[in-house]
Amino acid sequence: MGSPATEPFLDALAGPLMRLNQEIPLRLRIISRGRRSFGALDEIVDRVDWQADTFGSQLADADAGLMPLPDTQFTRGKCAYKLLQYGAAALPVIGSPVGVNRNVLGQLGGLSASNADEWESAIRSLFASTSAERRGMGEQARFGVDRGFSFRAWAPQWAAAVRL
Repeated sequence: MGSPATEPFLDALAGPLMRLNQEIPLRLRIISRGRRSFGALDEIVDRVDWQADTFGSQLADADAGLMPLPDTQFTRGKCAYKLLQYGAAALPVIGSPVGVNRNVLGQLGGLSASNADEWESAIRSLFASTSAERRGMGEQARFGVDRGFSFRAWAPQWAAAVRL
């Protein structure tokens, strides 16, 4: 899931996903308003137009959430919003340990990957797991979001900040 501006981050997954697709039939669902081509990846890409009233159900129907990021000054300043959205949908998560993502991946029990080999290994590992194990990873991610990032978790600090 992302915006047209962040779609190029998926280019780093082209090689790993195409290699894995030879072993495990994969589909990459991209929820975005973008329309760019991903070259060879286009043959396994399903595009879904991002809409406020449907993206949640689209996420809930997925098998995992991927958040690749290059390690740049810009991406080190990004928040882990996509990881949190995937975790809130009870999806197992794999992300680049860049900036705050490193901490969030730990709190969600996610897998981290920094280069093509690590991405391929992490995705292979995820899909080598049983459906019960993947469901458990998703539940751990959901619990991590609720415990560390939900309104309920931050309500006392919010109330103090607004002097309630």
